[in-house]
Amino acid sequence: MEERDMQIVLVDERDSHWESTTPRFRVYLQTKGGPRLSHSTATYDVIGGDVMKVIDWAAAEAGSDLAYGVALVHDDALAEQTNPGCGRGLIWLVGRDLNDSSSVPD
Repeated sequence: MEERDMQIVLVDERDSHWESTTPRFRVYLQTKGGPRLSHSTATYDVIGGDVMKVIDWAAAEAGSDLAYGVALVHDDALAEQTNPGCGRGLIWLVGRDLNDSSSVPD
């Protein structure tokens, strides 16, 4: 994605109402397969590190042989309440799950 493809909007920093100092990241390390081939996957949760340290760790673990993706794990209490077992979601930060062929909701 190039900068011209991004939408940059000036905002009021007071519009957020909560924050977390112990984020949970999900890291996928996957073999690089060809089109229509499944990928072997090792999945890890990393709790508490900052995003740059987690990305650095994922890149080092992947080396040149594996692909990696890093997501922020988000637990949505309302979604969990209305549909038990379905409240956890991922916000992709780098890459994605190579086995996921579904479209990503906006």
